[in-house]
Amino acid sequence: MSIAKRLSVPRTAVDATIAAIALGALAWHARVYWPFLCDDALISLRYSQRLLDGHGLTWDDHRPVEGYSNLLWVLACALLGRLGVDLVAAARILGAIGMGGAVLVCIYAGRRFAWPAGLPAATSALLLAASGTVAIWTIGGLEQPLVALLLAAAAVLVAAAAEREVPDRRALRAAALALALLVLTRPDSPLFAVSLAAAYLFARRGRGDGRPGALQLIGAPLVCVATQSAFRLAYYGDWVPNAARVKLALTSERIADGAAYSLEGAAALAPAAALILLALLPGVRGRVAWRRVVCFGLPLVVWSAYVVAIGGDIFPGKRHLTPSVVLLALLIGEATAAALRARSRLRLALWPLAGLALVATADRQLAAAFNRQAAAERWEWDGEAIGVMLRRAFADARPLLAVDPAGCVPFWSELPAIDMLGLNDAQIARGRPLTFGRGWLGHEVGDGAYVLAREPDLVLFTLPEGGAKPRFRTAHELARLQEFRRRYTLVAFEAPRPRDDAAAPLVSRIWVRRDSPTIGIRRVGDALVVPGFLFNARARSRAVLDDDGALGVRVERGAPAELHGLRLPPGRHVFAAQASGGPAAFTLLRPDGEAPLRSGDSFELAAAQEVGLRVAVAGEPAVVREVRFTAPVVP
Repeated sequence: MSIAKRLSVPRTAVDATIAAIALGALAWHARVYWPFLCDDALISLRYSQRLLDGHGLTWDDHRPVEGYSNLLWVLACALLGRLGVDLVAAARILGAIGMGGAVLVCIYAGRRFAWPAGLPAATSALLLAASGTVAIWTIGGLEQPLVALLLAAAAVLVAAAAEREVPDRRALRAAALALALLVLTRPDSPLFAVSLAAAYLFARRGRGDGRPGALQLIGAPLVCVATQSAFRLAYYGDWVPNAARVKLALTSERIADGAAYSLEGAAALAPAAALILLALLPGVRGRVAWRRVVCFGLPLVVWSAYVVAIGGDIFPGKRHLTPSVVLLALLIGEATAAALRARSRLRLALWPLAGLALVATADRQLAAAFNRQAAAERWEWDGEAIGVMLRRAFADARPLLAVDPAGCVPFWSELPAIDMLGLNDAQIARGRPLTFGRGWLGHEVGDGAYVLAREPDLVLFTLPEGGAKPRFRTAHELARLQEFRRRYTLVAFEAPRPRDDAAAPLVSRIWVRRDSPTIGIRRVGDALVVPGFLFNARARSRAVLDDDGALGVRVERGAPAELHGLRLPPGRHVFAAQASGGPAAFTLLRPDGEAPLRSGDSFELAAAQEVGLRVAVAGEPAVVREVRFTAPVVP
């Protein structure tokens, strides 16, 4: 009598127990990196939001461009958004479903093994849970969970069809459907369709029935590739995703970066890989289901070569290794099953060896610097604070915002925007420098003159906290342009953190166009209007929202605010100010001296000249929203 029968353990109970443990471990592991959210995820969610708002699959009202690389993910998030789910929550929910589904597929793949079937299924599922890549991208907001689920399903179905004596057409049709959806999820996923078709053809060699099945696996994905390419050309006027123009470069530097990226990721998975090699040793005597190994191994080799060629990526958790971890998990299940079928001393030691390998892998994953980066990265949430503040301050004016971080600030501000890194801008993406492919992936292109010609009202360098110092190409070119330095001034905006009232406010330094017709110094009727937030001559001055939600400069006792360089024409000027809070005292700063100024006061200029204003308070803080000078009466 078998052990299973003696213990009377139903197979369903074994699977359910493994699933509960693995999913619980994955949830705990993901919690280590919470609340990590990738900035590029918010780029995709901006496409989802604009689709829901009736603006189509666009990032901005300017020339449409395909700045996403995950069509099905964008559409799925939009669908949940249509049902009333917050889009960030939608990405999290889909992430949990996708990665959890991949875990369940691994457990399902282990159902074909005889007792003790729990070990192959457990090692496979727990390897996914132990992977920092899987845990991070469960919550990271990008399409990796959907890739993991569809790839796991396709690989398991192809392997099941490959090992049958008679081809399983239903399994092949289901695998073709999974691959078609995978192709719509990522534009590089045809690699999986081709490699799985080749693996199936190899597995069926000598039987004469491999070619029809391989063609079936390729057919549906090719239809999806052709359909999406036609849509891309018609809708965006391009044959390739814009992201490929910004990132893809087959240079020796990229290959070296990709090799380092992959080797670093492999080192963190070394204990699991060692277990696979150890478990396969008894299989040399024919205990290994080699057809299944080929179906999992060939896509792994092909994808690994691709990741090396493109240079990996720059995000925490090595997201491009998600498919590799899924395929490795399926391979470890096969290797463990082979060792259990073999008559070897290793069979008795496999349970503790598997446990040690998984614990060692989890320890390496938790210690890996590229995973710890996700636990520490929070700047995307700084972007929420700044974005929400800008939306509240400028919702009616709708100023044009030029940014380096094209996800968080544009998503939460909902303002028209220019992506200065080119991912969502066709003009910038095509301006590749001669050194393209040798710098930081995705951050090499730029066009400062083009951005300045579009006259953005707000310009944000680098991360959400901004600043005067440029880091990337467009910002460097802007900073060197005399017109930019003449027309733009750096303003410190202070924003509360929406999700943490106890945290200190965030300060973001953003370049503001002084002559902006929407938010700058401008004529309104017979008055010259000067926004209060442009009182930025002193380093301690902060632009804030007052209790009524109006934007202005905060003035505190001992910390006055000043405006310099305001050019007024000759004639008589009448001054007026709008402020909230305590009483504010103004001083007119002229080349020939200073004079106090109150609302309703007038002064005369014999000739055009540059003046300044100082505002101070003696008691309670005040927020100066704007000051006005009536049109001068020329004598």
